[in-house]
Amino acid sequence: MRLNNRSWLGLIGYCMAAVLASAFAFAVLFAGATVAFAVGQTAEPAAQTTFSGMVTDELCGAKHERYPGKSASECAKLCALNGAKYVLLDGDKIYTLAGKDLALDKLAGRRAVISGTLQGTVINVTSVTEQH
Repeated sequence: MRLNNRSWLGLIGYCMAAVLASAFAFAVLFAGATVAFAVGQTAEPAAQTTFSGMVTDELCGAKHERYPGKSASECAKLCALNGAKYVLLDGDKIYTLAGKDLALDKLAGRRAVISGTLQGTVINVTSVTEQH
């Protein structure tokens, strides 16, 4: 039995066309889902909010026992110098402070008024003033 070369070429062409069409359909579907997901993720920017509390570091919190004999301010600054992040203690809430490290450093261990945007438990600080 002799194989017809023309039927093999037709079969290969048909399979290639089917694979290309499937790949194109998958790409369009994937791109559409990606765009829909991205549009769903865009949210309005967080509103500027004001918080007040004690500026301290994430290691010591309100206790400041890491460096005996040091004031709360000195202890918080030393912890921050060693890699701890500044936090704001506002009653029973603890917010991690991001940005304005020099201003936070000046008010470490003291009460402050912090303005910024809240994302989860992180305040993106835009201004810091001492609370009187």
